[in-house]
Amino acid sequence: MRYKIKFTERVAGDIPPPFPWATSRRAVIYTLEDILALGYKTIQGEFKCKAFMATMTIDCDF
Repeated sequence: MRYKIKFTERVAGDIPPPFPWATSRRAVIYTLEDILALGYKTIQGEFKCKAFMATMTIDCDF
């Protein structure tokens, strides 16, 4: 049985690294309100399309 954790719940503590190159720190999930309160107005990421063998940068403005 799998248990779901709500995004608003913060879980503390370290986890065993799933890969040799990974860290033992948990990821932090921020809400949109948290991101805007920190002053971020744009999120940018790189998108890779395997079908077209292309790489693009995607921007999301708030």
